[in-house]
Amino acid sequence: MLLIVHGGAGDRRPTKNALKKLSESLSSGYEILSNGGTALDAVRSHIKKSLSHLPSSQ
Repeated sequence: MLLIVHGGAGDRRPTKNALKKLSESLSSGYEILSNGGTALDAVRSHIKKSLSHLPSSQ
């Protein structure tokens, strides 16, 4: 299995925090796919985790 995460574009180097988040995304995606989940499941999971710190708008 090959997973690739795009870390952005431009001439700035990613911060340590950004690299940590990318690593977490890869690990989470690998786990989901290894357990029979789909690529869409992995993407949804990442988005949900990434936005979990924001207040919900209801």
